[in-house]
Amino acid sequence: MKLRELLNDQVKSMREVLIGREIDVLGKRALLLSLREAEEMEDGELVTAIKLAVLHEETSDMEMDWFDDDEEEEQEQTNRQWLIEMMDTEEEVTAADIEAFIVNGVRYEVLESDTCFLEDPLYEEGMLARHFVEQGVIPDIWLEKDMDQLAIAEHTVEPAILRVDWNADILNVSAEMSEPAQEVLVGKVIKCACGRYDVPKEFSIKDPQGLDTTVRIHGVYPHDIWSDAACLEMDFSELEEYCERDERLLVVEYSVEEDLDLEFYTKDYLDASADDDDSVRGLGLVLDSEHEIRLLDVVPADFDEEVEIELLSYTV
Repeated sequence: MKLRELLNDQVKSMREVLIGREIDVLGKRALLLSLREAEEMEDGELVTAIKLAVLHEETSDMEMDWFDDDEEEEQEQTNRQWLIEMMDTEEEVTAADIEAFIVNGVRYEVLESDTCFLEDPLYEEGMLARHFVEQGVIPDIWLEKDMDQLAIAEHTVEPAILRVDWNADILNVSAEMSEPAQEVLVGKVIKCACGRYDVPKEFSIKDPQGLDTTVRIHGVYPHDIWSDAACLEMDFSELEEYCERDERLLVVEYSVEEDLDLEFYTKDYLDASADDDDSVRGLGLVLDSEHEIRLLDVVPADFDEEVEIELLSYTV
């Protein structure tokens, strides 16, 4: 489907400033769509965020092939092997990775970013694109692009950017990019009793500078997601696709001395044959905890067994 085909549809207008200016992002063109105010909940309070929407070319991870078919026939991979291979895959940097916008020499920092892919015109993402098409802010060269190759990055930016006159004849806009994430292989296996711990399990790993840093496991336990809808970043009505009502989500609660994003899995999962249908790992959990939480598995409600978990890697 071409982006132009959305012209026949309708969408409710948002309060915003339309822009329609192209910028260069690492040698590729991206299109500044609009700057708008959006009301969001933050720590239980309604706040106003300033969103700058950028249209760019990017393929969703959903479109990536998990395997080359010939290689799959020759040798079956485990999840561990596949994840390690993915660490060596260079991640494409796109307009979703903008760290700041420089407008006429003034730097406006990006506070947060979200990316939506335009694969289906009937979903919310398609409605957003439909709005910009109808407003006439997208040039013809972009209208001829396939939707499944496009994404809209919405960057929450500093409110001072509202002072920019986007209709000025001369407007110098550039993008400052964030550093690509660095993933480091660890491969540490820990046997954990089921439950929360009064005294955390501790072990050391090497940080990117080769120095020891301490990881603390505060518990591995089943969480009743059905009694805690607020902790889920998804439509609660769709939860049964991932976890039935008589099941629980097995999570690990941890803390680490440095600002590292730890990737925990069960050892059973890493040893199993790679399978692209492990949809439960797509759940986004926001549990009320002073420590970090990682989802491990779906288990029965009465689960209380010892679990071998593995810290496969961390991301800086």
